[in-house]
Formats: sequence, C-alpha cells, structure tokens
Amino acid sequence: MYPRIVSLVAVALVAASCSSNKTTQIAPPPSNTYTTLPPSGANNTLTRPGANTTPTGFTQQSQAELRIRPVSATGFTHLFVAPADISVTGGGQTLPVDVKGDVIDLANENQAWLVGTIGIPRGVDQLEVTLKLDDYGAFESAGGNGEIRARRAPLTFSVPVALMVNKKAVVELNVARSLVSTSAERFEVVPQYRILY
Repeated sequence: MYPRIVSLVAVALVAASCSSNKTTQIAPPPSNTYTTLPPSGANNTLTRPGANTTPTGFTQQSQAELRIRPVSATGFTHLFVAPADISVTGGGQTLPVDVKGDVIDLANENQAWLVGTIGIPRGVDQLEVTLKLDDYGAFESAGGNGEIRARRAPLTFSVPVALMVNKKAVVELNVARSLVSTSAERFEVVPQYRILY
C-alpha cells in the first residue's frame, strides 16, 4: 500500500499476519458509519444527528442528509474513500454543513452512506452543492490491491428543496463508469452520477 492510502483508511485496513500468499485482509468500516437501505415502499426517512454547526443568528428550518449510494461496483471486494469537503449555498448565503469524515466502502451497493448533514433555513428553495472526496483511497479486488485517486473532479449539483420530501439527497455513483484505470494498481475517479431524493 502507498503511505498516503494507509493513512486514509487506517480505520478500515488491517494488516494480515505474514502468510505464504502475502494477502491483505480488509475489515469493513465501523457499523455506525452507514445505514441499511429500507425495503422498497417502506418509509425510508433516514436520520442521523450531526454536530450543531449552525452559526449565531442563523434561522434554521430543518436539516437534510447528503448520502452516497454506489451502483455497478461488481469486481471489487472493497473500495475505500472518504469525503474531504462539502460546500453548500442557498438563498445567497453559505449554509452550515456537518461533514462526516468517515471512510466509506463504495463496493458495498447495499448502503447509502451518510457523508454530511446540511442546515436549510426558511425561504431557501434550491441548494448548490459541491462534494469533494479525499485525494487518496484504496481498493481490493480478486486481481489485487491498489490506490484510488479522487482529486480530479468534485461532484457538483443543484438540489430543489421541495423534492427533498424525506429530508435527504442521495448521490447515486456509477462506480464502473467513474473509475478509470491508469495502471494495474491505480484508478482515477471521474465521477458519473445522478441525484435521487
């Protein structure tokens, strides 16, 4: 593993004892960093309180969650990345965001990973969101291990508040289309995604 990758996924990667095949065992992130998606048709309001980052004098109406749900991640055992920064504007002002810096596993398609919560004041009808992933991540597959570089392009999108009926926006990231192989041990992230509510 590359030193910078190891520092990013220290909570998720566990070095295996020396064995004849010199493989690496990778443990999943802590269970409290994600929420299992409910069955189709169920009440799928997902909540997780975040730290209070509301500035003094900010009239907050509600909080909304920002999540990432991976799709088309076949072929990978683990794809570890972490959110680095989330900036949100609305109504001509910068809104408070509580960024969850936990490592997430984009190989797990059964999770909509919580990456941040946004404070939305009364009167704001649209959010402009920029989500940046940490520069370095790591992957494990049947073919071997390596690094993920995610610094090329942030994820930027607009969110109409009226559509956030469950107080969340979900970035559905197409993993297969977003990862560009630059070598046997490296992928660059060129995000391909859509927004769900």
